Amino acid sequence: MFCRVCENDVTAFLPYGLPPRLGRCPHCDAKPRSRAMHWYLGEKTGALVGRGCEVLEVGPSRIAMRAHLAVLGRVRYTAIDTRSLKFHASLTAPHRFLRMDVTRMRFADSAFDLILCNNVLPYVADFRQALAELRRCLKADGVAILNTPMQGDTTCSAREHRAAHPGLGDDYFAENGDQWVYGRDLLAHIAGAGLQVRCETPLAGSSAEFLRYHGLNADTEFVLAARSAAGLPPTTGGAETPEPR
Repeated sequence: MFCRVCENDVTAFLPYGLPPRLGRCPHCDAKPRSRAMHWYLGEKTGALVGRGCEVLEVGPSRIAMRAHLAVLGRVRYTAIDTRSLKFHASLTAPHRFLRMDVTRMRFADSAFDLILCNNVLPYVADFRQALAELRRCLKADGVAILNTPMQGDTTCSAREHRAAHPGLGDDYFAENGDQWVYGRDLLAHIAGAGLQVRCETPLAGSSAEFLRYHGLNADTEFVLAARSAAGLPPTTGGAETPEPR
């Protein structure tokens, strides 16, 4: 087995999450969703960005930041977070880190060709304002990848979810989001923010051996959003364009 994020051979992927399932890399701690994003960016780089493009990533982890820079090519990469962490200082020009809240970004309108927001929205109290800001900062032909777990049909607060599932402890919400547990209606919220939205499961057609070897899940879903249909890249694997509610 092999982790493409840290490029290390893996004897076995380790358990993570609640309920526990296999998938955590013993070398870099990357989980299947991080490896899927790395794989997707590598496969789609040509369709998503070109030389000199502006890329924004909201709240990247240390391993994600390094891995995404490795596959995105000659772009300018900007990372933002509400905290300034040690690994952020490793970014050097033309790349940059800025301490910033996604709901109040200090960028000009239409600043970015590609925006990555991987498992961040569950931690954002005012997610509607965050979506509005992401749209504002996206170029007319740009695309945002807003990967967020969605459970059931209806979004609820983390407080409501905790009350309904008292067996879930602090560790669960620290890993999955301390503000919101999203349902499929998140897609309608994204559309309501003025974005075209499409869901893809690009790994759906992959062989079981490929998935096992790389520690990936066939049902990993990507949520793509753009200000116009022109910003959405060609489909890969299973795709669905949800109707706004």
